[in-house]
Amino acid sequence: MYVKEKMIPGYQGRFVVQRHFSHAEHFDLRLQFEVNSVSRALADYSGKRPKKGVEPTAEAPDKPGVILRSWAVPRHQFPTNKPLLATSTEDHALAYAKFEGVIPSGYGKGRVKIVAEGTYTMDKVDYDKKYVFTLNSKKIKDTFALIKTEGKNFLWVRVKNKKACISSILREIAAGCYS
Repeated sequence: MYVKEKMIPGYQGRFVVQRHFSHAEHFDLRLQFEVNSVSRALADYSGKRPKKGVEPTAEAPDKPGVILRSWAVPRHQFPTNKPLLATSTEDHALAYAKFEGVIPSGYGKGRVKIVAEGTYTMDKVDYDKKYVFTLNSKKIKDTFALIKTEGKNFLWVRVKNKKACISSILREIAAGCYS
């Protein structure tokens, strides 16, 4: 579904971090990804949402385009010296990057507020295993990694040295030396 040939070092796209005050307050990290079919990428999300609501529901053509790949982060903060759990969730339409408001009922109900938005650059990638990327916005200019652990779970960690290999970063975390 994702066009992994385009998700390479140097790829640039939009990002947004939204604070979601739902049944369990959390952050939603969303990165723009290229897809072969927008309609297939958004099928999971569309099936959980009412046809008419306050959220953007852009037409989902069956053609290549871009979507927001999303991760829910239970602890509503950015990673600092410790990695945070980030669970992959359904993809969202690119228009969702500007959404703030209240989802009145159903799946995901609650208030959504933008915490940070801007662009990102993919620095390193091992498709669907790890992504190292630099966020660039008014509020944050830093490098992070998403490292897949099992199932839909990833670790979201701040990376001090972009040139460091992910395995050495994980060893430092395990040893308690990462800050």
